[in-house]
Amino acid sequence: MEKVKGSLSDVAAEIKPYVTKRGFKKYIGDAALSDVSRILLTKYSNVKLSVYVDNDGCSHLKVEVKKLFGGGVLDFLLTQRRKGNRKNYSLEWIDRIEEFDALL
Repeated sequence: MEKVKGSLSDVAAEIKPYVTKRGFKKYIGDAALSDVSRILLTKYSNVKLSVYVDNDGCSHLKVEVKKLFGGGVLDFLLTQRRKGNRKNYSLEWIDRIEEFDALL
């Protein structure tokens, strides 16, 4: 299958089934992250995915669409599955980035 250059609206339409919305924030579950990355990276040649952690410690998926006219950035919060009786520690965000880096 040959890769094509997609617009921001094309990429948003591909991701839409995996996105949940709470208020004004858009979320993607970390279980769906591998599906989203597989779909976008195999279909589009001008899409770049990255995972980052903001100042609050929340993980984000950043989808960049590079195009001369009509490119842009989509940003989604990543939700993680809850693990019972799990102790939080201050450097947990490093482990989260390594998990997502392994997926991409």
